Amino acid sequence: ETVAYSLADSPSSALLWYLNSEVFGIFRKSRIALSNHVNFPFAQLLIISPLAFLALAGIALRRNLLIAISSNLTLICVGFLLFSWHH
Repeated sequence: ETVAYSLADSPSSALLWYLNSEVFGIFRKSRIALSNHVNFPFAQLLIISPLAFLALAGIALRRNLLIAISSNLTLICVGFLLFSWHH
């Protein structure tokens, strides 16, 4: 979103166009792939937020199991990102 806002402000910036299309394109593709299965806005945020909460709770409570669960579920999310980027 920030890059898109910056592009509206400075549309001739080659760096911003590169960031928008190449670097952050993976999130756009995963949002499209996820919207085929789940029909509510900000689905990516609603999936990632509990993972971050689990990790922070595990750190705060010094529970390795919470950190391990968060880590493994994050790996699944990264796999989904890579799968949607590849296809």
